[in-house]
This record gives sequence, C-alpha cells and structure tokens, in this order.
Amino acid sequence: MSQDYGARTPDLEWAHRTSGLGWVDARVDPTRRAYVQEETSEGRKFAHIPYPLFMPPVMAENAATAQQNGQATMAEGLLLLFARAEWVIHSRKWMWSPLSPIPRLLSHLVGAFGIEPEIHHNDADVLRRVTAMLPSWHPTRGTVERAREVLECTGDAEQARYTASLARDGARPTSPNLRDEAMACRTAKWWSARRDEESVPHYRIESGFLKFQPSTGDAFVLRREDVLLEWRQDRKLPRQLARLLPAWTVFRLVIAPSEK
Repeated sequence: MSQDYGARTPDLEWAHRTSGLGWVDARVDPTRRAYVQEETSEGRKFAHIPYPLFMPPVMAENAATAQQNGQATMAEGLLLLFARAEWVIHSRKWMWSPLSPIPRLLSHLVGAFGIEPEIHHNDADVLRRVTAMLPSWHPTRGTVERAREVLECTGDAEQARYTASLARDGARPTSPNLRDEAMACRTAKWWSARRDEESVPHYRIESGFLKFQPSTGDAFVLRREDVLLEWRQDRKLPRQLARLLPAWTVFRLVIAPSEK
C-alpha cells in the first residue's frame, strides 16, 4: 500500500473516490487478497473477492492465461459485474457519511431527521453538507435561526434572506413592523390569546390586503409559537422554512413594499 493513503482503509478510500468501473482491479488471480487497493500504471485499483478461487484450478489457470493474452473471460466479467455491489456491502459503515458514493442513501438519512427532498433536491453536494451538520443542528433544531442555517447550507440564499423573528411570549418586535401585518383567519381562542386589551383593531385595505394592527400600539402581540415573516409580493413565500420548523408554528405575515 502506498504511503499517500495515510491512515485511510481501502473501504473508506473507495467510498471517497470511485466512479464508473475504471477503479476495478479485475485481474484473474485466485491467490489475491480481498478488499485491497493498489496504485497501478492505470491509476488506483480496488480488488474484492477473487472469484477464481472458487473455480476449478484448471478453469482459473485458463482464464488467467486468456486474460494475459488480451481475451475477455467469464471470470473477469464476474469481477466487473459484482464489483460495486461487493464494495458497497463491504463499505456500508461509510454509506451514511458525507463520503458516501451513493447520495440517495444520504437522502434517506437526512429525511429521518426532518430535512425533506424539497429542501435538498437530492443534490449530492448539498446532501453531504447537510449530513455533516446534522450532529450539531438536530439537537437544537426548532428555531428560525437554526432553520436558516440549513437553508444557507443548501445554498438557498433566497429562502435564507427572509426576515423572520421568533418572539417571546407577549413580545413587541420592532422590526418588521407589526402595523403592516395582514389579517388571516384564526380561531377565537387564537385571537384572544394575543389580544392587547388596551388597544382595538384598525381595519383597512392596503395593497390588496386587509390590515388590522393599529398605528400606535399593537392590538395583537406575538406569542412564543409565532414566527413573523416580512414578505414582498414580488417573491415566493418561504415554504422550505416552514418545513424546518415545528408543526405547531404559527406564521404571521407582514406585507413589505416591493423592491423597485
């Protein structure tokens, strides 16, 4: 084994490097060790189970001789046919890591932690970044700040730019301004839980939306489960952000002027 491999084992090295079938060491040799890597004139090669070992000696010898003479043999074909399956099984402990050669496996992994395909779009590079951040992100998930980290990790800058704040019970945020909040259908219990008894709603139509917060004071304050979004009509609503927050999250929409 060459010195440049460092401490990497063959299965980890394979999981990090392989593509196509050019990596397969398909030499017909029943005496070869299984699951090793070597540097050859044709590049790095990986050898798995030597199937000729299970063939009658005369067949193995004839196959090796035929291969040396440039002829295709069934033994060589079997080595190529089963190479990927053999190495996937042998390297399965690395399949759930950012070095996985099969991104679809990572999709199942991050999906189990609540990050759906609509967020990462099965992009191999995005999946590797998200997988690497799972250990630190998942234990403290559930806030807008942590959800924004995932969106930034996926490269979805548009989603990550939305102004959003998760307020404490009864808090009065200064930005974005609650005065521009659009009215939505809620239950009477929801409204009463947020009603400021000292203020009354001020109903008006602005930019095609019904607004109700008074110009001075906030008739309906934010509760702990409320997420305030500042939204412009010239961009899409942050559906990906909603997928990363708890199911009980309540989104409240502030209508901001469109950029010119």
